[in-house]
Amino acid sequence: MRSSRCDMLATVLRRRDVKEFVAATASHLNVDNDVFYRTPSAHDELIATD
Repeated sequence: MRSSRCDMLATVLRRRDVKEFVAATASHLNVDNDVFYRTPSAHDELIATD
């Protein structure tokens, strides 16, 4: 079963906050490293506009 986008975002942000390696997080989520870099950036931009 695949994670929902909200679950994936929460995982990415949590692991980013603890400074986990990008490759480890991407591997855990079965996504490319690029997804890890784009997702938090998009989230941060959204929060900044609220």
